[in-house]
Amino acid sequence: MKKNALNLLVLLMASSVIASCGNNKGLEESSKEIEPVSSIISESGSVESESEVVSSSEEVSSQTQQTKLDEVEDFLVVRKDASDFVVRFSRVENASNYNVSIYKDDEMVLAPQNVVIGGTIPSLTEEGVYTFKIVAEGDGYIASDPVTFTYTIEKWVERVDENNCKWTITLEQGIPYGQARILYPTGDVYEGTINSNFELEEGKLTYTNNMNYIGKFSNNVFADTNGKFTWSTVAGDDTKGNTYVGAFANGTTDGQVGTMTLPAYYTNGTGIQYFTGKMSGMCWAGNNIKYTGKINYGGQYYEGDLIFVNNDFHRIGSGENIWTSNENASWFAGYTNTTSSVLKTKYFDRYIGEFDDLNHAWFFGKGVVYLKNPDGTPYGYVVGIWDWKAGTLAEWTDFDKSTLIEAYQEEGVLDLTKNFN
Repeated sequence: MKKNALNLLVLLMASSVIASCGNNKGLEESSKEIEPVSSIISESGSVESESEVVSSSEEVSSQTQQTKLDEVEDFLVVRKDASDFVVRFSRVENASNYNVSIYKDDEMVLAPQNVVIGGTIPSLTEEGVYTFKIVAEGDGYIASDPVTFTYTIEKWVERVDENNCKWTITLEQGIPYGQARILYPTGDVYEGTINSNFELEEGKLTYTNNMNYIGKFSNNVFADTNGKFTWSTVAGDDTKGNTYVGAFANGTTDGQVGTMTLPAYYTNGTGIQYFTGKMSGMCWAGNNIKYTGKINYGGQYYEGDLIFVNNDFHRIGSGENIWTSNENASWFAGYTNTTSSVLKTKYFDRYIGEFDDLNHAWFFGKGVVYLKNPDGTPYGYVVGIWDWKAGTLAEWTDFDKSTLIEAYQEEGVLDLTKNFN
């Protein structure tokens, strides 16, 4: 570079010598034809070309013109779950990455961590006021100024409200988070979640008499499609209590469909065991409403269609009557042409068919009585159209033998009589 500049300088000096040999006019003309060349002599005495000067100037300009990125907007931190926060913000033009750090009382508790929009960072659990700072960064740009977001975690331990209820709960940003416990002045206890209006949301409400409700709430009353209400319980053991599982609305089961289970309803183990259908009032049956369920009679039970009439359940519809003890079948001889001496060694297994014990005493309609041997193996069956109250048994002409219990399909049908008492 310096050699070329020197050659150029020598050429210019030679031109001046040649021009001085002529007259002034020639000098003027020659000077017009020669274009001026810019050059700079460095401090060391070297000469730099114009292109080199421009290149150096652009580098300086690039450094002096580097800009700062805009601040992040719409910065928000929300709870995702017990382990993570979600970070939300708007994209900054020319930013290639974003860093978030967390401070508590001016002390850093989370070093700068690279995040993306909608990404997560580790959550915090200790009580306190936290400051989140986010900075936008980009290649060739100065990082943006930090933008902050404040997040507050507050823990209540048996804090008493205006109704003298004691709350144990965590608040995040002033909103209940996680599980809460409320001890009421009556001694009742709620354990579960609380919504943003500080109302019961979903959990278990236990009364001092061990009655309890498990499910969802609306406006602080029972409201669930599949809640559970238990009463007459033994402390700490809901299995020994009466239980309703099903729909709740406006704090009650009235008009809602569910299942009542009543293992403790009859102390001797007999009576209604469960029923499913539309409730009338809080967890009970309605008059003349049809249900399905199970009634235990002691030594046998019925399971199938029911109707609740005159404050009692009746077998009306289709169902199954199963003997759980060995009831001798000799008295059944009048129903068949088999002698009582033969049936004296046989037992009832079950009856499957139609019932009406309210108007027709017991069996009424199409059905099958199954009889078994003392060892429990099949003996035979009686099939027909029954009217227990009238004492008649008609032939079931289109009976399908394939519908029999499989173990009985190889046994012969017992002889039938047309009338019995």
